[in-house]
Amino acid sequence: MPYLNLDLDYFDHPKTRRLIGLLGKGSEVIPIRVWAYCGKYHARDGKLSGYSAQEIESIVGWWGKEGDMIEALVSVGFLRKNGDGYYVHDWLDHEGHIVAYHEKAKMMAYARWGRESLEELCNAPSNAVSNANTIPTIPTKPTNKKELAETKVDFCWSTFKFFNLTQKKKEILKEKFPAVDIEKQIKAMEAWLMANPKNRKSNYARFIVNWLSRNQDKAKRDEYL
Repeated sequence: MPYLNLDLDYFDHPKTRRLIGLLGKGSEVIPIRVWAYCGKYHARDGKLSGYSAQEIESIVGWWGKEGDMIEALVSVGFLRKNGDGYYVHDWLDHEGHIVAYHEKAKMMAYARWGRESLEELCNAPSNAVSNANTIPTIPTKPTNKKELAETKVDFCWSTFKFFNLTQKKKEILKEKFPAVDIEKQIKAMEAWLMANPKNRKSNYARFIVNWLSRNQDKAKRDEYL
């Protein structure tokens, strides 16, 4: 579950004290409510673009005179005014981790429902791959051992190369793992397998998907942290 980073000195911070002085007792929770809303709906930048002062006051449940809350938040520095709305001061410095969390959650959800489909896709006959526009359409499995051997992604231990990993299959992987250099990672996998001959795999499609999933996750995390 995502969370807010709240300084232990928040309630004694000069900004908080000033806010209480302007709006009265209980107003110290208002910035926290604003941050929680941004974390849920605007985690990437903490911007409330297009929001009016009245909308923001309604969202956080302001109980006082219309306009006073926003004026006070801007006055003490919790919010900043921009051309078409407001934004949280230093949002990414304090709450930028929420973006990384959301990206991680997306990847974990994708891993749960998408991994098996990608494995099926990697091991599918080439005509099934060419007809697959998106991952949810799982190609038909080969019906016999000969057909399976002809279509299944495998690894050659004499050339140290994957085979049956066709260009069409690579294109699907590129679409599903956009943050990863697929060709580069394929070479890295082949090098790793060559250096670790005892770690032979029973399912090289699964090995490829798991490897790319980890690298996609790492690329997204590095981007936002």
